Amino acid sequence: MSIDGHVLLLGSNEIKHHAVGSKGKFLDQALRKGLPIPAGVVVLEEAWQSLEQRDFISDLDLQPNSSISELIELLHAHGLFAPWVVRSCFNVEDGAETSFAGMFRSVLHVDETRLEQAVLDVLASAGQVRVNQYRQASGDDAPLRRDILIMPQIDAQHAGVAFSDPEYEDDWLNVTDGLADGLLSGKTAGETRKVARLRWLERPQPHPKTDDDASSNDTRVDDAWLTRTQALLRQVRQSFGDKPWDVEWADDGETCYLLQLRPISRSVRRNDVFTIANHKEILPALPSRLMASVIAACAPSLFNYYRQFDPTLPKTRLFIELFRWRPYINLSLMTDMMRHFGLPTRLVTDSIGGDVDEDVSLQPLRLFRKIFVLARLGLAQLLSVPSSRKARQDILAKTAPYTNGGFEDTLSFREVLDNLAWVYSRLVKEMFSLTAATSAPVSLLRRTGALPIHSASQRTIGTAMLTDLNPIKAYVATRPDLHASLEQGTLPDDPKLNEMWQTYLSKHGHRGVFESDIARPRLSEDPAFMLRTLLQPPLGGQAEAVTWTSRWKLRLQSWRALVTLPLWWQARRSIAARELLRYDAMKSFAHLRAALLTLADAAVARGQLPTREDIWQLSQDELIALDVGKVYDRAFMKARSQEIDALADIHLPDLLNRFDDLEQYSPAATRNRTHFHGISLTTGSVRGRAWCLREPASRLPQGFVSETTILVAPSIDSGWLPTFNLVAGVVVETGGDLSHGSIILRELGLPAVTNVSGVMRGVQTGDVLVLEAGEGNVARVDAAAIQDEPAKSV
Repeated sequence: MSIDGHVLLLGSNEIKHHAVGSKGKFLDQALRKGLPIPAGVVVLEEAWQSLEQRDFISDLDLQPNSSISELIELLHAHGLFAPWVVRSCFNVEDGAETSFAGMFRSVLHVDETRLEQAVLDVLASAGQVRVNQYRQASGDDAPLRRDILIMPQIDAQHAGVAFSDPEYEDDWLNVTDGLADGLLSGKTAGETRKVARLRWLERPQPHPKTDDDASSNDTRVDDAWLTRTQALLRQVRQSFGDKPWDVEWADDGETCYLLQLRPISRSVRRNDVFTIANHKEILPALPSRLMASVIAACAPSLFNYYRQFDPTLPKTRLFIELFRWRPYINLSLMTDMMRHFGLPTRLVTDSIGGDVDEDVSLQPLRLFRKIFVLARLGLAQLLSVPSSRKARQDILAKTAPYTNGGFEDTLSFREVLDNLAWVYSRLVKEMFSLTAATSAPVSLLRRTGALPIHSASQRTIGTAMLTDLNPIKAYVATRPDLHASLEQGTLPDDPKLNEMWQTYLSKHGHRGVFESDIARPRLSEDPAFMLRTLLQPPLGGQAEAVTWTSRWKLRLQSWRALVTLPLWWQARRSIAARELLRYDAMKSFAHLRAALLTLADAAVARGQLPTREDIWQLSQDELIALDVGKVYDRAFMKARSQEIDALADIHLPDLLNRFDDLEQYSPAATRNRTHFHGISLTTGSVRGRAWCLREPASRLPQGFVSETTILVAPSIDSGWLPTFNLVAGVVVETGGDLSHGSIILRELGLPAVTNVSGVMRGVQTGDVLVLEAGEGNVARVDAAAIQDEPAKSV
């Protein structure tokens, strides 16, 4: 019986008529679309079934016969000569939801004498255990097909895996010299590179080396293979759509070949750059737990402001992320947006601070493509002032029911916090357009030297907070008998001063220090600091009343000020609007704060909280739990206070990367405590005992429970899947974030970190670990820290 009818040539357009796995179908389509694919064949499962009657396969036990010779002749007839690569092409691989990357066998360096055994090894990898794993994970009871892909082996000089994700402006490469089998199995970490995602007519440009562990001082590369890989990835997107793609490739020094293409089922976490930006000005060094959690909850929707103008912008990347409970702005996301529009990245970094790997200049072709998007953004900036007026009205109306303590009996923490999130989000989104409308004219005014002259003539509502104190200061200067009380931060018993002070509070009492944190008291609650300022001289002497005449007198002193008046008109309007928006938003914050404190008093009365101020140390979700009867006793609040005190001792830099070792900024870094750092694969935090293995196991040690067990392994592949099901977290010593094992861990969603150097030497089975997967941190702590409590995943 011949097997000729069951051998399909890649590019023949016949594979689509068979239930072949996606691996073969993608390569068949790619070859017909003109992508560089090594020639190859798919041997259908029917070939093996038809040969069973001759005992070619009997319970996956191959017996030698002439059928392998027939297959070799067919390969030679198609010009496919050894060495070959024999790979699985099963129907369960490379799906849109799950890839099962590396679950089935591939065999390299196969010659004529080893082809039979290679086929046996690949078929055997579809054993019943693996099939059951697939069905359990996917819920699919469809029969498993065991088609096989055979291709000539590329004599690769460089090979690896690339992730092309439309969420980013760079493609992410994991590369190694020679073949990539060690990299894909997780036994070799490889080297990380990023290259710009090329669009139509764009030419490849050298890009920086970005391997986090590299010590080389070489920061620029222009390797020909890298350029070819860039072009290949563009071809993939043009042929199959700009979607998240996982691409295996190999470059032989002349051609970069596509070896495999699969949809990305779980995105790769990248080492983005973050900046504290203006949060450093409007929030305390360590914001309250409540405000930080509210900001984090709002983060997914904030970037939607820009997406309303261009839906092709990133959908899943967060504008703000928390690091040690401090909100940082994703600078990489913002600079990627500039690159997406073809604008210089310096427009962002000059505005909010920080720096990125490279300074990308104006890209005229992209700018032309996005001209209508940019026009709509520009129009929004021109209309930002009237838009901010509407926003102020909406914000004040949102919290009007809480004015003057007008709370309903049905008021809940959830309702107030929902309104707080709405006000915060509306404030931030409106600030986007106002800030953009301000930054360009202000930058030009600064370059001309006219900005100080114009600014000296402006008085916003923010300045009024101080200038409105001048009459009170003048009165206090005439009454030395009031000074002693004011130095103590208390209001003297003086009728006129009290009247003046109450008038001031009625206007500005809702403002405060670090007022963007809802936990910080408002001026009307804690006036001590401002009362002490009454002993200072009036601000600017007579400058509290800047007249039209004085403003023009200032401008006439410089021709630059006259020439730049149109720029100043736009800047002045948006600056004033920004201050008014924040001013009214803080009125809403004051109303919401009062509502939260009223609810806190009720919770204290019910015995749910020790004190009303404890609500600021709770997260948003913890606070909402009070609505359904949750109790936080003194022991809980004491532990939370100690945790917050420890966080306050950490002084993070204004600029950091997602995978930075933040432990170096903690006083704990000087203690004798083992700490490890690696590449984050997923998010989540776990406390538990280490289970150190060099080979997979299917049973936990005696006394261990899954909820508090963290697997520590030298490297992983799909064979560790049964072990993954027994643990709450995974720490891997050697591996890359694009290896098959890493892909599986992302799909499972287990808190996991890879490339954790030295962890197998520093940790023993039974040690207590704290795994912070999102930050790439692993710490060995005192055994008392766990106290047999369940692992905590976030």
